[in-house]
Amino acid sequence: MPANPQQTLYLPPLEPWMRNLLIGLFVLYVVELVLWNLGVPLGAMMLTSFGYGFQPWQVLTRFFVQGRENAANVLISIVVLYFVLPSLPRLLPWRQWVDALSVTAIVAMLIPMVSDALGLFPPATRSGWTFLVLPMFVGFGLAQPRGIINLMFVLPIPAIYIVWGTLVYVLVMLLAFPSAATLEMVASWIGIVGWWSFRGPGKRRRELRKEASKIEKELQRFTVLDGGKAQGGQGRDDDEWIH
Repeated sequence: MPANPQQTLYLPPLEPWMRNLLIGLFVLYVVELVLWNLGVPLGAMMLTSFGYGFQPWQVLTRFFVQGRENAANVLISIVVLYFVLPSLPRLLPWRQWVDALSVTAIVAMLIPMVSDALGLFPPATRSGWTFLVLPMFVGFGLAQPRGIINLMFVLPIPAIYIVWGTLVYVLVMLLAFPSAATLEMVASWIGIVGWWSFRGPGKRRRELRKEASKIEKELQRFTVLDGGKAQGGQGRDDDEWIH
């Protein structure tokens, strides 16, 4: 009896820079863990709250420090990026993705800072880049609302569910663990949706619909004029009848 043919697992193709990015993120975290174990104080690089050690440079250095307790989150985020990155250029040009993630990062860090200044939520240290993985999923749902995503790689659901399901998730996390850190997740969702609606394709879509509405009104106007000439404009000069 012939042996069953070996099944081949087809993984999404990665461009060289994508592969190098994932490798770089993994190596960076391994180096960080080594430094932690050597006793190097990396905590000063994390983004801390006002009155608890905040320094302006932490806005940038926070991206290079993930924290020892976030090992599972970092590894899962790298795996998620492996599957997400190849699909992103099909949805938007990279230039727009860079713009979207930049705006999202600013909003996601600014809102917790305002909260810290007002004392709305308990202070918390924020670190790492993984909070930018969430807006990639939300952006996918906004770009292809009727597309299908295999949730947990098994369960097919409409992509638009990811947008609102993610909002429910981050709000529940904020209610369960209220702090500047969980508020950052909510702010990340606000950032990508706000970018999409007021700066990205959502804005352009509204502009096109507005232009289409104007064109439709013009077409209806000419239809009325042409119909009027056909029914009651015989025997008159066209210009005189129209005016």
